[in-house]
Amino acid sequence: FTNDLGAFVNYSGLSETEFVDEQSGIGYNLNTPKTRIGIGMDYYPNTGFNANFNLRYQDAFSVINGFYSGDVDAYTLLDLGVGYGLQNGLSFGLSVTNVTGEEFRPLPNLPAIGTMGLLRVKYEF
Repeated sequence: FTNDLGAFVNYSGLSETEFVDEQSGIGYNLNTPKTRIGIGMDYYPNTGFNANFNLRYQDAFSVINGFYSGDVDAYTLLDLGVGYGLQNGLSFGLSVTNVTGEEFRPLPNLPAIGTMGLLRVKYEF
């Protein structure tokens, strides 16, 4: 929108994720959701401060892959980040994935994932 403020939208869509071979009758699965959507904004003014958010949605889908077979529930996640950069090349950042704490599993039989945070300290010379 401006030099300081940007936005994005991304969409991934498939019409089918499960197929059956007509000759053999064997079913195949892409092991991925039909729909994924992301929207977000980035704020990077020249003051050194920066912030961003990302809202991600993923459809429910079925997985056929040995131990990881089963259903994955749909989920919506909110990610936030803030940071500050000093003029001497030192910068600090905090990003939090899944701010609301909604537990989700990216694949069946994996441990549930909740909120994750990452603190970053970076020096550029």
